[in-house]
Amino acid sequence: MLNTYEEKPQMIVEIDSKPAVCHSMSCGFTHVPAVGEITSFAITQNPWKLTVSGTELPDNLSKIQSISIAASTCTVQGAAEDGALSGTSIECLLDREPVCGDWEPLVTTFFGNVPMQADLTKSRVDCTIASSVPDTSAARTDTNGMTLGINLLGNDNITFTGTNFPHEIEGNTFELKFDNAAQTNCEVVDTSTTELVCLTDRFDLFADQDGNYNMVVVINGVTVTHSI
Repeated sequence: MLNTYEEKPQMIVEIDSKPAVCHSMSCGFTHVPAVGEITSFAITQNPWKLTVSGTELPDNLSKIQSISIAASTCTVQGAAEDGALSGTSIECLLDREPVCGDWEPLVTTFFGNVPMQADLTKSRVDCTIASSVPDTSAARTDTNGMTLGINLLGNDNITFTGTNFPHEIEGNTFELKFDNAAQTNCEVVDTSTTELVCLTDRFDLFADQDGNYNMVVVINGVTVTHSI
């Protein structure tokens, strides 16, 4: 194969699977090296704030296209003279509650994404579960005084109340399973930052009828500690 060195190579452009004609009949591009580097970052609470440190970071709002972390965009509050922006640090407030998981910031300037230092580790945001309805750790009693549990036939909605749940189902991973032998699944059907709803699968009517099982909850790879 014949290869040639080009400082401005050409691209093949298609839109909706149809070839496109570039301006002036040239589809050339040039590689622009990434500018700056993130050397450390931290997420703090009350309010939720992201602090990024590094080198050659944008020192003016006009140079920033977007900042995000933990499924939330982040807004710089104040100008460079207020200490929110400098060539070595950025401070911004999260626009909504962060989502549990292991995250790193995405800082996008007009030169592209600012790269992370190679040895940086992601920062973890934890979910909490405070309660569930029905209570998966205790039996229920109906109006006639009959003791009930989770419906072994399945299709039982369980609503968890807590913090830092995903804002939407799409783009997140959920694994909610009881710790019975079959590890009966509970499929997430709705979620918000403070409420998570799942629908149980069918249990083994014979093996599980006298059991008392806990639920293992894993969201975005993070096991949620709870006593439910």
